[in-house]
Amino acid sequence: MPRGRASGGLTIVNAIGHGRLGGAAGLGLWVESRVREAPGLWTGVSRTPWGERRLPPRVLEAASQAACSLGACVEGLEAEVHTGFPPGVGLKGSAALLASLVEAALALKGVRAPAWRVALAAAKVSRGAGLSLTGALDDHAASLLEAPVVTDNRGMAILRLLPRGGCRLTAVVGVPGGENPVEALDPAPFRRHSRLYDAAARLALAGDWLPAMAVSGAAGAMALGVASLVSRLYEAGAAAAGVTGKGPAVFALAERRGEAAEVLRGAGYGVLEARFKWCG
Repeated sequence: MPRGRASGGLTIVNAIGHGRLGGAAGLGLWVESRVREAPGLWTGVSRTPWGERRLPPRVLEAASQAACSLGACVEGLEAEVHTGFPPGVGLKGSAALLASLVEAALALKGVRAPAWRVALAAAKVSRGAGLSLTGALDDHAASLLEAPVVTDNRGMAILRLLPRGGCRLTAVVGVPGGENPVEALDPAPFRRHSRLYDAAARLALAGDWLPAMAVSGAAGAMALGVASLVSRLYEAGAAAAGVTGKGPAVFALAERRGEAAEVLRGAGYGVLEARFKWCG
């Protein structure tokens, strides 16, 4: 079966809180989709180490709409998706899912398109599919490109590819038991910290994306009431820490990853570890 692959990631600038700009960096956490054409059907399953769920038909229809805009039209899709990290926790899983499905549909029809065009096509349909509040162009671009990105999610434009770095650091991600689905998300707590997200966007546009990630992550921690946990992660040596995306996942970028993992486990979180995907 033709396949497509995209990555999860961490937030550099939270677009929900900023209101316009977003930023993200891809991690070595992967979603792989395999598809076959199934006229009249929109069906599929997503498998993760945490369980299995049916894919909503609207997601497959959105992927086909995006693929068709790039020249790969299908009349129905049957999909099998394998995800190496939990969905619905702020690790860009929805964007990676949609982007990988679009890539697979393109492969099905033998159509090639640059990664930035695939990301843009996926972002344009993601809001209508109920996968994001903002279009999440930053998340889709980060899922496919080999560099951190800053985007204008309202204007649907990639503003800057940022310098690749951070290879001495490991992302230690704390994942609680629950999810934070888009349809249940209240953006108000994030938007109360819009000045911090503005500051994060200025840092990111200047190329200082690790400090931007720290500022945005701290704002997210205040929005979701986990600032004290993030403070303990800094005490444990984190270079940047906070809430990624809409949460509830909490991350620390650290050279001494064992100490950050201990803090997160002590707070009742499951722990994942990954490096930025360009670091090998």
